[in-house]
Amino acid sequence: MTNSVAAVNTAAAYHIPCFLIGGEYTEREACCIGAAALGQAEKINVDIAFLSTFGIREDGAITDSSPEITAVKEAIMKNARQTVFLFESVKRGRAGLYTVCHADDEGVTVLFP
Repeated sequence: MTNSVAAVNTAAAYHIPCFLIGGEYTEREACCIGAAALGQAEKINVDIAFLSTFGIREDGAITDSSPEITAVKEAIMKNARQTVFLFESVKRGRAGLYTVCHADDEGVTVLFP
């Protein structure tokens, strides 16, 4: 399950079944946001949520660029047993305007390549 159109396209290339959370499409982020996306995200229960964000600050704050994207991630995290953030190395030290969570939060794991 994802709200990312890019993730769905990647999964499709490998014939991996995927469910796209719907809502308002934002071209800049290539994902779905808004009330519809948030409503669906709040009802999803997963063992492990794999997420990425705009960046992770030096102090471990995991951040994103918009309140709508942050809200969808927070809703998914709320019903996940564990959350794993996958970051490209260029996102280390990069800070978005909105804090999603902290790397030290219970149930949060941060991975870099």
